[in-house]
Amino acid sequence: MRIAIVSNKRSGLGGMEAVFRTVMQELGRNQDEVKMFLMGGSLDKYWLQDIDHVEIGDQRTDNALKRRYSFTLPLFRQIRQYKPDVIIGCDPNVVCYCKWMMRIMNRKTPVGS
Repeated sequence: MRIAIVSNKRSGLGGMEAVFRTVMQELGRNQDEVKMFLMGGSLDKYWLQDIDHVEIGDQRTDNALKRRYSFTLPLFRQIRQYKPDVIIGCDPNVVCYCKWMMRIMNRKTPVGS
């Protein structure tokens, strides 16, 4: 099964990163293909070692609309190319965003958190 995990920007220093890493490793042991899509990237890259991931967008701008636009189309393209069987979002906003994206792509890919 191809699983996409989509997350907002991460510091790289907290508990979410440890959970993502553990979940991805366990799913990999079960022969699932897992890829993480980080909208805005991560400040600390150390936790991303040995994890299949893509950093998308630009968090350097103070304008929220520009930040959203900087990852909208690239994430759309990356997800379409990856063709996941399921998408896991890390928070309600990301889940809604991914559901909207699947609707636009006219795909029935399940999206959850």
